Amino acid sequence: MEDARRGGLLLDAHDLALDGQDVVASFTREGLFLHDLASGTERRFFPWHKGSTSVNASTPVIVDERRIFISSGYGHGGALVDLSAAEPVAQWESQAIKTQLSGCVLVNDLLFGFDEAVLKCIDLEGKERWRKRGLGMGALMASDGRLIVISAQGELVIAAADAAAYTERFRTKVLDGGAFWATPVLCGGLIYCRSGAGELVCLDHRAQPSEKD
Repeated sequence: MEDARRGGLLLDAHDLALDGQDVVASFTREGLFLHDLASGTERRFFPWHKGSTSVNASTPVIVDERRIFISSGYGHGGALVDLSAAEPVAQWESQAIKTQLSGCVLVNDLLFGFDEAVLKCIDLEGKERWRKRGLGMGALMASDGRLIVISAQGELVIAAADAAAYTERFRTKVLDGGAFWATPVLCGGLIYCRSGAGELVCLDHRAQPSEKD
């Protein structure tokens, strides 16, 4: 859905409500908006526009019923926004993670995402737990305690979604050419990855039956 007044994209905020009313989060160039899902009435606004270069392209992350994490690149960084009051406030702002395209994922009160070209884990206090260089500016999702990552080199990487350290479980080259900013998709044990050039690959990671089955 397009917000004609602000020129941004409305991003579905599942299970997010204010005063018992469902709302949708919109992260535009001006900042974070919350609109009533039924009427479209603006309920909250948190400004996030710093300097002349302002691109808010990463999907907001719903932390709980009153907090959303936002992040963007070009020097902006991230913020954990408290929506409880009529005028939202940032519990903290941090330069620890500056996502340009692919947003963060939340697993067990930890945020995982690309700080530009560095994969990082930060906690909900904005503290960096670990970083992993060498993957470039990629994209990721999470499932069953694991990160599913597509690297800037077109590699599919599976790593543990853990606070202690980056622990890689699997890596294989799956795509060539172009940028790799599209978030991988997991569906029924099949992982779909797409390149910026439009090439799509489907990888079968379903559990294989044993000889006894």
